[in-house]
Amino acid sequence: MTVEVFHSLHGVRSEVRINEDSIEVKRSQRVDQIIDGFRQQSEHMNRKADTRIGARIPIETYMAWKHEWKRQHADRWDWKTFLAQRINNPDFKFLRNQKL
Repeated sequence: MTVEVFHSLHGVRSEVRINEDSIEVKRSQRVDQIIDGFRQQSEHMNRKADTRIGARIPIETYMAWKHEWKRQHADRWDWKTFLAQRINNPDFKFLRNQKL
């Protein structure tokens, strides 16, 4: 078995395990710094601006949601509707800008 670890510019850690008959890829990303940074930025945000950032989604979470949408919900909702539902879900309130 061979194990290789890669890190992307976005902080995504990919671990690739190569066995004799299979390849496993495990991806992970620390999001606490992203969330803390967003909270700090939201304190200095111009609330009167025409456009504002409403939420910040870590790339791994975004990709997981996109995969879930394709497998289970693409026949019922378009991607933007599904994404809005996820962002507005109380379970993901930490991703939203609380000061809008």
